[in-house]
Amino acid sequence: MTGTRFGRAQKNPKKPETVCRLVGDIMGTNKPFHGTKAMRAGSRNEHATFTYYRGQLLPLGSMLEKTGLWINKNHSWLAASPDGLIKQDGAIIGVLEIQIVRQVSARLLENCQCD
Repeated sequence: MTGTRFGRAQKNPKKPETVCRLVGDIMGTNKPFHGTKAMRAGSRNEHATFTYYRGQLLPLGSMLEKTGLWINKNHSWLAASPDGLIKQDGAIIGVLEIQIVRQVSARLLENCQCD
């Protein structure tokens, strides 16, 4: 902690906004985060990728539905947010996690196997 931040906290230690601002400064959360270039590209392309998977790659007889945050019932600190759930006869048989790759070699794609 810098001397400036310590001094600011000590001047008004009981003011909640001072403490919150100080914690935000230390954690870096007071500045808006707009994501990295790769994250922004992924967000722009996620819907098209989801739609393509649903139309071209989804296993026969399966359904794909969007999903949000899943929190482990036994360990509340453990969570995941897949992009979709793959269901068959109402049961979850898989998850879809979309990752946008900027550059992929043809050789790498030849070695991929989709099951």
